[in-house]
Amino acid sequence: MLSKRKKRKTRVVLCSSFLVLLLVSLVLAACSNPNQKVLNHFSDFAVPNGYDVYALTAGPDGNVWFTGNDGNKIGKITSSGIITEFPIAGGPNGITACPDGNLWFTEHETHMIRE
Repeated sequence: MLSKRKKRKTRVVLCSSFLVLLLVSLVLAACSNPNQKVLNHFSDFAVPNGYDVYALTAGPDGNVWFTGNDGNKIGKITSSGIITEFPIAGGPNGITACPDGNLWFTEHETHMIRE
């Protein structure tokens, strides 16, 4: 008969083995998806002075939109690196594209959610 300590150790080893097997299975499943795009290059774009980039989102227009804690602006960057800035009332934080086709963002200084 096994002691309580040995039973507990056996359970820990079995649980650990199961978790490792599950993790390996998930990684293999993710890597075997033939429809998944593989990122093989990166593009670097400098943001304008005054931005401490906080959040970004893919916009419905195909551009990347971003907010910064400084500057009271929202930025839009195209795939070719052209940046357009839009002034707002105060302190943009998060930004997201919604199913209605609009971008929504938060302003921490005005305590507002805007479209």
